[in-house]
Amino acid sequence: MHPLRKLYCRTFQLGLKIALPFLPYRKPKIQGSVKAIPGIMEKNHCKCAFIVTDEGGRKLGLLSRLEHALSLPASS
Repeated sequence: MHPLRKLYCRTFQLGLKIALPFLPYRKPKIQGSVKAIPGIMEKNHCKCAFIVTDEGGRKLGLLSRLEHALSLPASS
């Protein structure tokens, strides 16, 4: 690697390492059930969800409870 490019990359990495503690990360909240998801979506004014999975997960039926919960109206 060219020495100037290497110096640039290392400086960039150091800048990110220094800034990391100050970045506004959110702590995720663990939900105990998929039944809570429609209420959370309604509270955050979300109208749809984007679910990414593979064919195996769908064949095993791992998404059926989530899809059912999302198809029901949210109960507040």
